[in-house]
Amino acid sequence: MNGSVPEAVANRVAALEAVWKADLKTQLDAVSAGRDAMRGRSVDPRVAGQLYMRIHDLKSIGTPCGFPIISVLAAAICTLFDDPAKTPVDQMGLVDDHLDAIHACFQQDIKTVDDPRAAPLMAQLEQDVRLR
Repeated sequence: MNGSVPEAVANRVAALEAVWKADLKTQLDAVSAGRDAMRGRSVDPRVAGQLYMRIHDLKSIGTPCGFPIISVLAAAICTLFDDPAKTPVDQMGLVDDHLDAIHACFQQDIKTVDDPRAAPLMAQLEQDVRLR
């Protein structure tokens, strides 16, 4: 019996993490589809609003799904959309940069801003924001 309870707990935690990661992937796919719907055409405010809501959902589930860095990056995108001085069209370059960073974090299993692999991504985003 020794070791069976911790092993069972570890197995259940691993199973939950797999479910959470799958949910996060589903949300990432929805955000990508929303962004693709806007690419190459004038931005319909309704479509931009749908993309905003998908990104807001991503912000909400990143941390509970084990990727707090995704919540941080999605929150930054929401801030871009909330800027009254700029339209969604003005912000699409930065939105794309942040979405690329989110995908990189997910694919490379970068979970926190403290991960050394996050530093170059975050530095590049900060530079992009300053330049635009």
